[in-house]
Amino acid sequence: MKLTFLRVSRFFLSLSFLCILSSVEAQTGAKGNLKYALPVDGPVTLAGSYAELRANHFHGGWDFRTGGKENQPIYAAADGYVSHIVISPAGYGKMAIVAHPDGTSTIYGHLNGFVGELDSTVRKEQYRQKRYDVSLSFQPSQFPVKVGQHFAISGNTGGSAGPHLHFEIRRTSDLLMMNPYLHNDVFGIKDDKKPTLFGIKLSAVPQQGAVAGLAEKKFACNAGKATTLRSGASIKAWGKLNVAVKANDKMNDTWFKYGIRDYKLYFCDTLISQVHISDFLFDDKRGINSLIDFKQMAKTKEFFVKFSKEPGNPLKMHSHLKNNGVITINQEGKEYPVRIVLEDDFANRDTFDFKLVGQKQGFASPDSNVTCVLKQGKLNSFSRPNILINFPPDVLYTDVPLKFSCDTLKKFFTPAYDFDTEFVPLHANYDFALRLENDTLKDKSKYVVVRLNEKNLITGHIKAKYFNGYMMGQSNYLSRMSVYHDSTPPVITPLNVQNLRKNPVMTLRIKDNLAGIESYNAYIDGKWVLMEFDMKTARLICDLRKVSIAQNTSHSLKVEVADACGNVGVYETKIYF
Repeated sequence: MKLTFLRVSRFFLSLSFLCILSSVEAQTGAKGNLKYALPVDGPVTLAGSYAELRANHFHGGWDFRTGGKENQPIYAAADGYVSHIVISPAGYGKMAIVAHPDGTSTIYGHLNGFVGELDSTVRKEQYRQKRYDVSLSFQPSQFPVKVGQHFAISGNTGGSAGPHLHFEIRRTSDLLMMNPYLHNDVFGIKDDKKPTLFGIKLSAVPQQGAVAGLAEKKFACNAGKATTLRSGASIKAWGKLNVAVKANDKMNDTWFKYGIRDYKLYFCDTLISQVHISDFLFDDKRGINSLIDFKQMAKTKEFFVKFSKEPGNPLKMHSHLKNNGVITINQEGKEYPVRIVLEDDFANRDTFDFKLVGQKQGFASPDSNVTCVLKQGKLNSFSRPNILINFPPDVLYTDVPLKFSCDTLKKFFTPAYDFDTEFVPLHANYDFALRLENDTLKDKSKYVVVRLNEKNLITGHIKAKYFNGYMMGQSNYLSRMSVYHDSTPPVITPLNVQNLRKNPVMTLRIKDNLAGIESYNAYIDGKWVLMEFDMKTARLICDLRKVSIAQNTSHSLKVEVADACGNVGVYETKIYF
């Protein structure tokens, strides 16, 4: 099977930011120290910390709490200008970028809107493009701001779990995510609480070690004045082992949990690995999946930070590595002291000591069912009848054994292809092509590539397009997959369309069964009106007070929602406002 792939940029958003912010750096002039101010009314506490461990990414900045309220004033943290506005139904939601003359930019996320001419300009552009999600760039002369200037209002848009301001500082030239703690003399966050260690995990280097008779094992810790193992003072182990730890931090005057800044591992009184979670590039945020035990996180939602570093990990967070942070137990009955030291931004520390006792144990045998091994750092191509996958060199963090299987399914257009790699993290997209063995649909746009569980139930979809008998696409998640069909239009459910005189915020819920929402449009009396889409609640929202329509009269409303397979749901009614 010979195919030519047209590769799509894997980093469209981040490259867009890079182009925008690089031009910003050229336009902002001389660099120097900036005077900073709080971006929210103080005093403040945080709901999220810089570089906190999250699913598939590091948290990029600080989450300033806003008292559980929306529509609070947001202030420019330093002199500069609004260089960019990005509005999305997910992620940062409504986001502003302010460029500063020292070559940095501050980011303000999950906003409800903007102030004055900036707000009207954004809204005019949304109407011009006839879409809610837009990306706008501005020149330095258009929207300059002074330190402390009120230019936006807080909210809960995008992927936010509650009202707050997401605040970041980035270096313009390369999108380095910088720690807001650098300006804590202004922000005034206080913390005298030390980090807390909740558990350790020991994992054998494959076929070279064992712990308590197993290839890997977790050990819970008693957190308190002196951290101890719940299971006792020592662990019996043998061979070569990797160490990972589960921990978090706390701060004053809040119950939220935060990330650890610095991890150190001492073995036999020698520092053999240090992990400093800071100074990462925007494009490398997904590298968290190599820093942590990804399989453990996928199974139990626990974040264990690894002291060893995989060869394809792009993050520059490990230092003082000896034997790549791997410990070796090779003397029967000998006690090996291990020390773990955790530290937060405020120099609060937790220290944990335990012992490993040498005891000879058998090692796990290699898996004999491996189809092939994908090599890290190389271009890997995998093909079988009717399927081709290309893995670019930057996709894998380490070598990956692939166990391929192919099962015939009824009602599907291809077999179920499985790779037994559900818990293998990928840093970027791979390309795939699946040949349709039963290319019977007249409307080829109705085909959809789906993810399946072990019972062949559909758990999601993968974006792909039909081309000459193939479904071709990209994904950063390697899973069991097949091709199904989607001819069902999205469902539109009115939530508030009849009580608009008392509550003029028109609200509808939209939902799609499989391929995902692609577009949404609303018309009042035949004219397009802006509907804001909140993806987390699946709601379309329109404040009629911001729409130019006659009041105290009836109007026709039409809402159209299309999915990725071109199925269109339509809702029509009369509204009175």
